[in-house]
Amino acid sequence: MGSRSGEEQTLFHEFLGKKLKVFGVELQSDAKSLPNTIIADFHYLPKKLFGKFDFVYSNSHDQSFNPKLALEAWIKCLKIDGLLILEHSRSHGKSRANRQDPFGVETEILPFLIMVWFSANLRLEGIYEPSKPFDNAHKYFVFSKKI
Repeated sequence: MGSRSGEEQTLFHEFLGKKLKVFGVELQSDAKSLPNTIIADFHYLPKKLFGKFDFVYSNSHDQSFNPKLALEAWIKCLKIDGLLILEHSRSHGKSRANRQDPFGVETEILPFLIMVWFSANLRLEGIYEPSKPFDNAHKYFVFSKKI
């Protein structure tokens, strides 16, 4: 979600294998030239996407004007037991929030906030650190969709 240049799509496609389909969602209409890109506002996704995906990845949740609404839409796109993977770092914190990235929350708070909002729909599966973190608060939060 929030695929911009399609870089993550390409990396997931290469890592997961060419036989799998990887899609990105991007608001900017100029991204329509990118392969497998759906032009849509990630707050209001087309219903045809609901229940279709094994995972949803984003590091763009800070760009949301209404993060609860956006995450709700992303969860709807997941199959049962599908994974919601959020990459989060200090740059997603409150001190960095601005007009372009209006949602700011500290890394230590994010999983608790999501569980307050979506405990009926999600289960926290794990919190992971990248092999080379940008900062000590760089994490991947992995949630699975409940029945």
